[in-house]
Amino acid sequence: MLTLIFILMKKFVSLSIFILCSIFLTANSLPITNSSKDVLTLVNKFDGTPGKSFEGIIKKIKGCEVVFEAEGEKYFVPASEIYSISFADSTSPILTRYLKMPVDDNCMKGAMDAQMYHSSSGSFWWGMLFGPFAIIGAALGNPTPGDAAYMSSNRELFSDPVYLYCYSQAARKKNVQTAALGWGTWVLILAVILGAQQ
Repeated sequence: MLTLIFILMKKFVSLSIFILCSIFLTANSLPITNSSKDVLTLVNKFDGTPGKSFEGIIKKIKGCEVVFEAEGEKYFVPASEIYSISFADSTSPILTRYLKMPVDDNCMKGAMDAQMYHSSSGSFWWGMLFGPFAIIGAALGNPTPGDAAYMSSNRELFSDPVYLYCYSQAARKKNVQTAALGWGTWVLILAVILGAQQ
């Protein structure tokens, strides 16, 4: 009986690892922030949704354009063509200066606030406890600015639909990634425990 349980657990771990790898491979096609590079996502001109994303370094943010360096080339991207910017370093002086600028783009403010203030630590624990169901729940969730977001200077926008939509999109992505990390941690711990028993 114990051997049967051990065989079933090994199959379950193998299946979990396969599913996790599939999720991470799929997630790599999404614009995910690399820890060493900024990510600039353009607007899809047809429907206003996120378009193509580029990894590089944000060199400067002006009122109407962003200076972006990718693969050794500098690009001057008009602000009207940018859907979102994800900074690799939340203490970047460029980001700090940007947050002090009077910007009229509520969508960008919502996405930036979600990246800076939205806490997704609960998603990690849900991912450890419920695995793929936590990831699905995070993907279907509709996060709104919580208590931590009250540190934002954009509190007056908490009722703006554009701000809330962009905040929700960025926070949801953060929750999905964190829940997947929690599930991956659980699978890794289980694999180590089962490996130690052999």
